[in-house]
Amino acid sequence: MSVVPTTHQFAPIKGGRRSWLQSLMVGIPQRSVVALGRALGQAAYYLDIPHRRVVRRNLEFCFPDWPLEQIRSFSQRIYQNLGIVVAEMFQMNSFSREDVLQRVEIRGKEHLEEALAQKRGVVLTSVHLANWEMAALMLGAASQTPVTVISKELRFSLANRWNYKVRGRLGVNTVHKKDSFPEMLQAIRQGHIVVITVDMNRGKNEVEVEFLGKRATTTLSAALLAMRCRSPIVPGFCYRNRDGRLVAEVKPAITVVRTGDLRVDLQRTSQQVSDAIEEAVRRFPDQWLWHQKRWKVFYPQLYPEYFFQRKRRKEKKMRRRRRATETDSPN
Repeated sequence: MSVVPTTHQFAPIKGGRRSWLQSLMVGIPQRSVVALGRALGQAAYYLDIPHRRVVRRNLEFCFPDWPLEQIRSFSQRIYQNLGIVVAEMFQMNSFSREDVLQRVEIRGKEHLEEALAQKRGVVLTSVHLANWEMAALMLGAASQTPVTVISKELRFSLANRWNYKVRGRLGVNTVHKKDSFPEMLQAIRQGHIVVITVDMNRGKNEVEVEFLGKRATTTLSAALLAMRCRSPIVPGFCYRNRDGRLVAEVKPAITVVRTGDLRVDLQRTSQQVSDAIEEAVRRFPDQWLWHQKRWKVFYPQLYPEYFFQRKRRKEKKMRRRRRATETDSPN
């Protein structure tokens, strides 16, 4: 049986007639969206104590020479950027293809076209930088090639539904990352652009790399997919200019390492992917999603609260299992 990507289809927005609410949302000036987003982010900075703690620890870990005041100031800028992303997402549901293309400038498109010309599909590796969701929409709006995004399933069904709707209406397929490799293979073999974010811990099927000068892990799916299908790997990311305008930048394709030793080839290719993403983060560090526990595998001491809570959850789960076993056992 063939594997079909988990696509949530909606009628594409082609412009033309809108509801009054859609027209109102689209008509909000970008400077107003940015101002609102910064205010939302600043409020979240003061209220979101657990993630603010993670952001600060990550910054202190990666930039040990920074004074405390710089860490605090930078943390606020990181939250403000995330607030702008949230504000933009309220608009995205009303965007047509033309709206997206007007709001996002693309650079390095020739690198993507060269990769597509090989007729083997494209593995596009990306990062949670600036408004990564808008970048995915731009890719769907600008490309004649189907786009499949590998995405983590969110806890809230309404949030998942929103993602499917916004992406699907602009022709972007969504595949949940859990056990998704067969679907990635199917999409690549059909000539799709498969977008994989590689800056987060995936939990399984990971390989060790160096990221921002520290030991970390990254998914090996991008390297393995490219090697299995002989497809090019193209790094791409989104960043925000000083005027608030978004830019999607595509870099030259990465050379897949082929020595005959699969383990070595996967690690070296994954390291090249990680290096390309690191370059983007170093260029725009205040636009990256520092809220994640990026280094928890090798440096668990950075996130003691997380491991304490995980231990408690495991203990509660074991207690429930014991109680269930005692209840089911005969007297």
